[in-house]
Amino acid sequence: MEKLYNSRMWLIVFASMVFRPSLYAQPFQQPMQVPQLIDAATVNLTMDVEYHNFSGITGDSLNVNIKTFAYNSPQALGTNTYLGPTLRWLEGRHQTINITNNLPGSDTSTVHWHGAHIPAWTDGGPHQKINPQGGTFSPDFEVLDSACTLWYHPHGLDETYVQVQMGLAGTIVVNEASDALGALLPHTYGQDDFPIIIQDIFFQRSTINPDSFSIDTGKVGLGRRVIVNGNIRPYLDVPPQNVRFRILNGSTRLPYPLWIGPNKNQHLPFKLTGSDGGYLPDSARTVTTILTAPGTRNEIVFDFSAYAGQTLYMTTVSGESAQDSLILQFRVGALPTAPLGIVPATFPAHDVYPYGAFTKTRTKKLLGNSANGPHPGLFNINNLQFVPETINDTINLGDTEVWTIENRTNKPHPFHIHDIQFYVIDVKDTNGVTQPMPVEYLGRKDDIWILPGDVVRFVTKFDDFGSPMPFEVATETYMYHCHILPHEDGMYAASNVHAGMMLQFAVWDGTVRIDDAQEIGEGMQLYPNPAHDVLHLRGESRIPSELRIYDIQGRMLHKEALSAFNGDVPIPVADLAVGMILVEWSSAKGTFTRKIVLR
Repeated sequence: MEKLYNSRMWLIVFASMVFRPSLYAQPFQQPMQVPQLIDAATVNLTMDVEYHNFSGITGDSLNVNIKTFAYNSPQALGTNTYLGPTLRWLEGRHQTINITNNLPGSDTSTVHWHGAHIPAWTDGGPHQKINPQGGTFSPDFEVLDSACTLWYHPHGLDETYVQVQMGLAGTIVVNEASDALGALLPHTYGQDDFPIIIQDIFFQRSTINPDSFSIDTGKVGLGRRVIVNGNIRPYLDVPPQNVRFRILNGSTRLPYPLWIGPNKNQHLPFKLTGSDGGYLPDSARTVTTILTAPGTRNEIVFDFSAYAGQTLYMTTVSGESAQDSLILQFRVGALPTAPLGIVPATFPAHDVYPYGAFTKTRTKKLLGNSANGPHPGLFNINNLQFVPETINDTINLGDTEVWTIENRTNKPHPFHIHDIQFYVIDVKDTNGVTQPMPVEYLGRKDDIWILPGDVVRFVTKFDDFGSPMPFEVATETYMYHCHILPHEDGMYAASNVHAGMMLQFAVWDGTVRIDDAQEIGEGMQLYPNPAHDVLHLRGESRIPSELRIYDIQGRMLHKEALSAFNGDVPIPVADLAVGMILVEWSSAKGTFTRKIVLR
């Protein structure tokens, strides 16, 4: 059953890829780059312009230095020219990351910690901008995630696709001190535990100099190559023993089915041990192929012990020729290296959120294509465009929620949500038929591949990081979006809108924010409470002011400017829905907010 669903998934995946003639069929000539590991409570990163040789292959016209971006760190042993170092986080450790943006011109950026459970102001979404030419951002937080693989990348508005293509990405390995399973699995970084970052990069030949290339960040679809850790067709020396691979699909838009064998036609079995949020529940799963979607992570263990002295390959369907689908070569050594990791028969069980006792359900519809929607050419969620000042969902702190994601487009989309991990409840196809659960959907997830017509339900809990109302949008909101980066950025829009397939939410802690330093609030009253048709503001203000009314989701319902007044100001509320509202009155001297019930 699982195989049937995966076959259905891959047929759609292949149909969505753009097949082109192979550009080259070179041998594997350069070693795979293993990003340097930084294990420190304080990490310093700098975004820089660099030059990188993606090929290094004799006879390949791409065997030249090409302009890139990279995350560099004085704590690493050398300088990165593409991608960034691997960061090790320890559960319970207070982590500080100092980031400097040394990109030129107007290249504003952000750094988002994809999959991490951290406060909104540290999340690195579109609101946490880092200005170019020396701007800084220093998030600090306690690491609350379990043992897993996360990653980091830019998340600026309309900038994510370009900057990830140029090289701004890196992996994060989260460890737990009490992780007995992690101590048994292969875990020596760079020896039997490797990050594998797979990307699709578009290269464009100069019209002036045929020997000059650049990364094509504007026109999607020209000169595409698949790279692994920043290299085209690299090789990796591995010992003849169990080896763990932390696979990240860091591509801007394509999924990749992956398998390992002595050639492109053979699929050898391996163990899938983890997904986005950590270990699979109960046990590893033996598979011969996995599908990794944009933004997702899969941890696998392959046993090379029977292949000493041999050569194996990681293979994918890359949209190029069959030979070019071999993307990584494994050269298996003669002798194993201690310690020898194993894959235990049983894994710890997961305490899945009780979705039968949820607090609220939400439905998100993935909509749009080249001809319809609020903006032609723009995919969207619930027919809404992203507005930075608008909070689309308000969630109560501590609530368990069930989200239903409906893909009503003709394209697959990876749906990603910030702040939390979730468990998939079920997947139904366009006819409402429940599908077998793919192994890639097991365990904790934050990013899930949804086929056209499918409906996915997941359950999650919002345990931490609540904020009072009204929310400070710039520091108290999280995103959810499609992780096909041109969709997130809105690059396919025919109209010039600052929006894509992305919305935002905030978590409410149940309190109301009141300015403690506002003497002007003394003697100011709102009455009656509860109110029906008219609410009254009584007091005196010798300067102009403004009154706003919000619902408990943070949506603005009413706004009016007030001249100086002394006495009563009537506020009509008859047209507002019954329930609780938040009334905010502000002037140049201060602000106060009150809860009012409408009946």
